[in-house]
Parts: sequence; C-alpha cells; structure tokens
Amino acid sequence: MFRLSVVPGITAALGCAAESGLPLTFRSEASRLTFITAHRAEEAASIDWTGLGDRQTTVVVYMGLASAAAVRDGLIAVGRDPATPAAVLARGTRPDAQAAVGRLDGLAGLAAEVGEGPAILVIGDVVARSTPWRAAQAAAVIAREAA
Repeated sequence: MFRLSVVPGITAALGCAAESGLPLTFRSEASRLTFITAHRAEEAASIDWTGLGDRQTTVVVYMGLASAAAVRDGLIAVGRDPATPAAVLARGTRPDAQAAVGRLDGLAGLAAEVGEGPAILVIGDVVARSTPWRAAQAAAVIAREAA
C-alpha cells in the first residue's frame, strides 16, 4: 500500500504570469490563450503556427528557451507583427526568477538574456501590461532624459 498526497497547484504559465503582473487575457485585446510546447527547435519547426498568427491570441510556450528563434520565425511567418510584445519568464516563482521583455523579433536575444531555465515564452499584446514591461519602458524614458 502506498500513501498518496494530492498537492493542489497551478500551471507554470499562470504562476509566472501572476508573479510578473502579466494578464494572459484582457478584454478587447487578447480574447484567446494558447499553450504549446517547443522543447527542441525541430519540435518548434513542426508546429502548425497558422492558428497562432491572430493578434487576439496570447501564445505561451513551455520549454521554448532553446527554440526561441524557431518560435519567433514560426509566428512571424504566419503574420504576427515582429513588434509584438514578448517576454521570457525564467525560473518563475523561485527566488532567482528573472524576466526579460522586448519584441517578438528579439525573442532569441531575450531567451539568451535570462540564461538558464526553466522558462516560458509569452507572446502577445498583453505583455505590454506586465510589471517588467512597464519597468523597462520607465527605464528607457529615464535614460533618454539623462542623455
């Protein structure tokens, strides 16, 4: 006989997004949410991206750190704007959590910026509502004013 305990939890996407103040959906801005995995670049290359090109869809990619360039290429190929806000949320809900935010066309660089995983990628206009995005925008304004 085995003793069994059920520990309720939440998915990494919800935990990481909540920690970053990132709403995965938002009225009139992101009415759809899709979770995919892309552990290896060849997996990302085989994803049917056609349903993910819509601006109203927030895309969350699990295990996509190493395949960020393929994810970027797949989304842009189906019409996602290269300037779409994007985030890489690494080691979410842990003391060493780190977030990098920018544009979809810079997704591979964002992935490199956070270093080691685990990490999720979040692509969609809602990223611009996140705490890391707002902090990066404020830092950019301060830097421009100081120059």
